Amino acid sequence: MATMDKTEKITYIILVILAVAALGFTIYSAFFAGSGSAVNSQAGAVYVGSSAYNKAIAAENPADKCAVPEGYDEQSWKEHMSHHPDRYKGCL
Repeated sequence: MATMDKTEKITYIILVILAVAALGFTIYSAFFAGSGSAVNSQAGAVYVGSSAYNKAIAAENPADKCAVPEGYDEQSWKEHMSHHPDRYKGCL
């Protein structure tokens, strides 16, 4: 068996580092990325992550999705609707 030269060793080390980084990113994404976090704003707590959409949908008035729901001010609700023009096209 031939011995590896310095360039081959460096190449393998870089590949191992990239593989470990990819695995770490995958584990982080699977366990922590969807948890969301709260960020302070003028309107109170704004949820960042997948829970933001779910929170807004849960607050939405089923009889009138354009009406400002409890827990939102008019400006923040308009901002939310502008991010989902396909859902709120009649409201904007």
